[in-house]
Amino acid sequence: MKLLRAFLIAFMASIVAFFGGAVVLGILNIYLAGHGIDWQSQDFENGMTGMSPLSVILAVGVLFVFLGVFGVVVWSKNYDPDPHKG
Repeated sequence: MKLLRAFLIAFMASIVAFFGGAVVLGILNIYLAGHGIDWQSQDFENGMTGMSPLSVILAVGVLFVFLGVFGVVVWSKNYDPDPHKG
């Protein structure tokens, strides 16, 4: 049950990170497009999918947020601040 709760918390944090990252990358894309840099349309093949650099940055960022939050929640559930108690 603890792992399920940690998974759900990490999943919700990943959704928030996805939307936040998408907004930041969208603003960055608009800024760079205004300066004549068109890097979002330069697709590259990654296995069976063609992904833009923006998609890769967003996917990797969300993955790291998920793993980080999951690890912290699992660690904090097992952490005992006073091991000599009781």
